[in-house]
Amino acid sequence: MGVRAVSLDAEQVQKANEEGQSLYKEVQLGLWSVVLVSPERLNSVDFDGVLESRTFQERLALFCVDEAHVLPPWSRDFREAYPRVTTIALRITSRVPILLMTATLTATVQRSLMAMVGFRDRQFITIRRPIERLNMRIVFRTLNHGLGRTVRKFPQIAWAARCRMKVVIFCRTAELGVRVASYLWRLRPPDKESRQRNIRLYNGITEEGFKSSTTLEDFANDPETYVVVATIKFGLGVDLLRSVRIAVVLGLADSAESIWQELCRAGREPGIVSVGMVYIEKHAVETMTSQNESAKGNI
Repeated sequence: MGVRAVSLDAEQVQKANEEGQSLYKEVQLGLWSVVLVSPERLNSVDFDGVLESRTFQERLALFCVDEAHVLPPWSRDFREAYPRVTTIALRITSRVPILLMTATLTATVQRSLMAMVGFRDRQFITIRRPIERLNMRIVFRTLNHGLGRTVRKFPQIAWAARCRMKVVIFCRTAELGVRVASYLWRLRPPDKESRQRNIRLYNGITEEGFKSSTTLEDFANDPETYVVVATIKFGLGVDLLRSVRIAVVLGLADSAESIWQELCRAGREPGIVSVGMVYIEKHAVETMTSQNESAKGNI
């Protein structure tokens, strides 16, 4: 699009330093039109120098937070840097607009988010666009087993090992993802290289031999890589992979927003028919059913 953009991730910063280039200095001088930065780096000492730069402040035109719905829940118990994202708004001039972007924001989370940012009524406007996936069917299934650390077999998703369509299986933890991938690998032919090409892992601690960036490239372009077992890391910001036909959520998610975010990795190409499948532990289904019956009795 002709826009100069830079990502201040560890790999890019290190590469620039080795070439005698200071990305932070270039950002301070306004040499990049778009600057992409993680919450952790946004609150780092290096980026503090950027925010202190008068040149940067004068050139700043927009402060944008993507996937803003994750700020309230993740700031509580997942990533310490997230609650400090909104404090950046206090360090930039009031003329700079703040844009919070999300496709799954419930009323409860919106109230929490507005409080974090410090927005009050009439200080912001809400722009909504339809997010229905008319080409996706959503299916809920009850697991006939738990997902604890001793579980090594997942027969209800064994079909994924034989499926030739692009499938993403979301697991709550990287540890569960390893167990799921190992189970699916065992269902493939014994050739290790072939089965690890067919079924890949994507999480924050992916082994060095199968880096996440390579996994994404193979999943997008290699017809023999058709299953990715992932954590929520795959569910955020992976917008270019539009060929996913089936998205599986294994286990009860923390929120409705999480389920919708993960299911919506499928069917991003309007012309393809897709399926979103949610497998919920039996005890969770029983608890929800009991609570629902109790609520009916109190009406």
